[in-house]
Amino acid sequence: MSRGRFGAQLRHPVLWVVVAAILWGFSALAAEELFRNHGVAALWLVAARVIGTAVLLALFVGPARTRRALGRLTARRGEAVRIALFGVVALDGVQLTFFLAVQHGNAITATLLQFTSPLFILALVSFTSRRAPAATLAVTVVAAVAGVILVVTGGTFTQLHIPLAGLAWGVLCALFTAAYNLAPGPMLARHDPNLVVAGAFLAGGAVLLPSLVTAAPRHMDASGIALVAFVVVGGTAVPFLLYLSALSRVDALSANVVGTLEPLAAAAGSVALLGTRITWALGLGVVLVLGAITAVSVSRARERAAS
Repeated sequence: MSRGRFGAQLRHPVLWVVVAAILWGFSALAAEELFRNHGVAALWLVAARVIGTAVLLALFVGPARTRRALGRLTARRGEAVRIALFGVVALDGVQLTFFLAVQHGNAITATLLQFTSPLFILALVSFTSRRAPAATLAVTVVAAVAGVILVVTGGTFTQLHIPLAGLAWGVLCALFTAAYNLAPGPMLARHDPNLVVAGAFLAGGAVLLPSLVTAAPRHMDASGIALVAFVVVGGTAVPFLLYLSALSRVDALSANVVGTLEPLAAAAGSVALLGTRITWALGLGVVLVLGAITAVSVSRARERAAS
C-alpha cells in the first residue's frame, strides 16, 4: 500500500471512530482497576477526567485561539447556553453515569449497556417522525434486550450477575449517550469541532471543580497516577476529539454503531489484563446486542439511500 493511500485512509472519519472506541474501551478497564484497587471514587475520576481534558484541549487548540474562539462562540447568548448545557448535562452526564456503572458493575457490562443507545436514538427518531419502526427493527430491539438480559443475569435468569445499581446506571448512561450523540450536531456544523469540545469540557469541568478536592482519594501510588493519566489523555482527550470530529462528517447513528468496538475492546482487555472469564451468556449477549445495533445501522442507511 502506498504512503499516500495509507495517509488518506488515516484521514477517514470512520477510522477515527474505531480508534476512539478502542481507547474508550481500555479507559473503562483502567477505571475499573482504579475503583477496585486504588480507592478512587467515580465522582473524583469524572472530575479529574473532565477538568484534565479541558486543560489539554485548550492547550491543543492554543490558549489565545481558545479565548478568541470561545468569545465568538459565546457572543450570542443562545449559543453560550447550548454549549454549557452540552458540557454540563450531556458530557458530564455520560461521564458520571458510565463510571458509576463501572464502579457498581464492571467495565464490560457498563460499555455494553452504554452502547444500547442507538435503540434510544431509533425510538426518538420514530417518535419525532411519527412513524413506527419496521418489523425487522422491532426484532432487533427484542434481540438487544435479550442480549442485555443474558449479560446482566449470567444466563441464570433468577438473579442479577451484577448489582442492580450497575444495571440502572448503565441504562441511564445509554440515555445520556443518545443525547450526547444528537445534541452537538448543529454546533458542529457551524463551528470547529475542537473548539466545541473544548468549550463543553470547560463548562463541564467548572461544575465538577469542587469534587476534585472534596472527593479526592486519600493516597495515590505511581501505578494509580499512571492509570489516571491514561484515563484523562488516552482515554478521553484523544478519543473525544476523534469522535466529535467524525460526527461532523458521518451521522450520529453510524458513528455509534462503529463505536460498538468499545465493548469488544473492553471485553478483550478484561480477559487479557483482568483475568475475566467469558461465559456463554456473556458471549452470546454481546453478539446479540452488537448484532442488533449493526442491524439498526444497516436499516437506517437503506432508508437514507431510498429517500
